[in-house]
Amino acid sequence: MAQIGGQAALDLGRIPIEGIFEKNLGTLGTCVLAVRPLEGISGAVVVGQPLAELPAPAQRMRRQLALLLLLGACLSGALAWTMARPLLRSLQRLAAAAEVVEQGGDPKRWLENIPRGDEIGAVAQALDHLDQSLKRRTKERSAAH
Repeated sequence: MAQIGGQAALDLGRIPIEGIFEKNLGTLGTCVLAVRPLEGISGAVVVGQPLAELPAPAQRMRRQLALLLLLGACLSGALAWTMARPLLRSLQRLAAAAEVVEQGGDPKRWLENIPRGDEIGAVAQALDHLDQSLKRRTKERSAAH
């Protein structure tokens, strides 16, 4: 490259006058050059970047994408945990109520804390009905003997 009036002049040699090319520019090493001729005058606009620097933006974008994916996975996990905790507590109360029914106790205090209008609430209600039915049948059998 030579300096002409404070501007860098590039000897393109045998490179065609328009397009994207690779050229060794001495201390800069191999560079990718985009050349576009200027209309009406003899000259061209040349934009270049060392070949070694070209992967850096893509690598930076890959790192950012990986971090965003990791952040998204962490946020999704936290949201899932937050939504699952009440469900898990209700299932634990149902399991405790079933154990109380198995031992012949009263599961009311366990089932009262499951005020849900979904399937878990339906299972809790069914467990309560089962408990009442078992107690009624036990009384009937005791009275019959």
